[in-house]
Amino acid sequence: MTDQHPLTDELCEELPGASCITILTAPGDPDPYLCPQYIADDMRAAADWQLRQDAEWWKTFLNRTEMIPPPVVNLIIEDFKQEMRPTTTQENN
Repeated sequence: MTDQHPLTDELCEELPGASCITILTAPGDPDPYLCPQYIADDMRAAADWQLRQDAEWWKTFLNRTEMIPPPVVNLIIEDFKQEMRPTTTQENN
C-alpha cells in the first residue's frame, strides 16, 4: 500500500494552464516544453511546502498565546495537517 497525494494528476490537469507549457527559446532553437506530469509534481511539492509553512505559523502562534500546553499544540497541528492534506491509501497490485 502507498499513500496517494490528494492533488492527483487528474485534478492538476483540470486546473487552467496545467497543460503542456512551451518555453520560448532563441530563434532556430527547438522550443522545449514541460509535460503535465512535471507540472503536477511541482504543484504537489508547492502545496506540501505551503502546508508546512501554514502549520509552522499556527504552531508558533498557538505557542505564543501560552494558553494551550505544547503537547496539545502539537496534536492540534497534526490534526490540522491531516485535515488539510488527507491522503488516500492505494493498494499496490
